[in-house]
Amino acid sequence: MSFSEIPIVDISGWFAGGAEAREVARRVNRTCADVGFLYLAGHAIPDRVTQGVFSAAERFFSLPTCRKMELDFALTGRHRGYVPPAAEATDPTTEGDCKEAFNMGLVIDPGTAPPAIAAHMGAPNLWPVDLPGFREQVTEYFDAVLKLSHVIFDIFAVGLGLSPGQFAEDLKRPIAHMRLLRYPPKTAESPGIGIGAHCDYEMLTILAQDGVGGLEVRNEDGEWIPAPPVPGTFVVNIGELLARWTNGIYTATPHRVINTAGTDRYSVPFFFASGYQSVITPLDTCVSAERPARFTPVNAGSYLLQRLHENYG
Repeated sequence: MSFSEIPIVDISGWFAGGAEAREVARRVNRTCADVGFLYLAGHAIPDRVTQGVFSAAERFFSLPTCRKMELDFALTGRHRGYVPPAAEATDPTTEGDCKEAFNMGLVIDPGTAPPAIAAHMGAPNLWPVDLPGFREQVTEYFDAVLKLSHVIFDIFAVGLGLSPGQFAEDLKRPIAHMRLLRYPPKTAESPGIGIGAHCDYEMLTILAQDGVGGLEVRNEDGEWIPAPPVPGTFVVNIGELLARWTNGIYTATPHRVINTAGTDRYSVPFFFASGYQSVITPLDTCVSAERPARFTPVNAGSYLLQRLHENYG
């Protein structure tokens, strides 16, 4: 279905259990199928924690370039540390994203992932020195959205006709990484394409965005629908791996960021999926005679690495 706005779904009823929880699962399931994006309200993460990570981002990106480059992402397999402007092209048809980033995530045990993935995601996180409280604010927020991701997957399970906890085994050693992003304001030299059009590769993205805006989501008519900030919510969207797992019932929807404001834009996307060794095959409840399996099985880690290489080299 096409859409003209991003729905708001309050999940506070999930924590009450019973009929309220089932209704939350029904609404989330319908929105993931029709839109692939939603504003998540009632998530129970204190505003203090979210504001803390934004404060950390602003302080980090205000550092001199030489200080930030001490944490150059090229030092650790390109998935930890600082990413300077135009170092990435999320849309390979563009010259480079108009943004800078700080990357961190769960450090995996090399034995839990294919060697190529382990080389990328087994490196330690890089942390700035002499920036008091930065690591604590970032990790507190990371831990909170990591916990929320497991809750959302329980909601997915019920919405898909499965039992809560159905995905627990696959999520024991999850793909989980996070970025702090700064998008500079649009200028004559900078067209403001913060991130080019793309779909996320993992299963689930939880995005915190500041009050500036700039996120746009493409519907099936090819229209770009604004997703402005809504206080107290996160933007949640479906990634390609979950679209495959649900046999295309859930939608991975293209989106982009264009900062047309005259000020910096900050956002914090958190990416989450099954373990790197998981084999992603369409779920039984998502396959039928009317809807045969549309995707061949893939290894989650290998698929992620392939998609990263396609866009980032």
